[in-house]
Amino acid sequence: CAMSRTRLLCGANVQDVDGVIGKTVGSIREEYSDILNIPPDAQVRIGGTVADNSHVILEGETFEFVKTAGEKG
Repeated sequence: CAMSRTRLLCGANVQDVDGVIGKTVGSIREEYSDILNIPPDAQVRIGGTVADNSHVILEGETFEFVKTAGEKG
C-alpha cells in the first residue's frame, strides 16, 4: 500500500513527506522545525485557512508555516 505524500512549506523550504497523515500539526512542527527552519511563532495555513497545532493532517492537504509580517512582540 503506497503512502500519500504531503507537501510542507516554510518560506523557500519545501518538503514532500510520507507518513504524516493522521498526525497533528504540532507534531509535524516539532519533527520538521530544523529541516524547514520553522520559526516557533509561525502560523500554519492549510489551503489558505489558519489551523492550530491540534489539527490532524488529512490526505491531500498542503500546508504552509507562515511568519506573520509586521508583528511586534
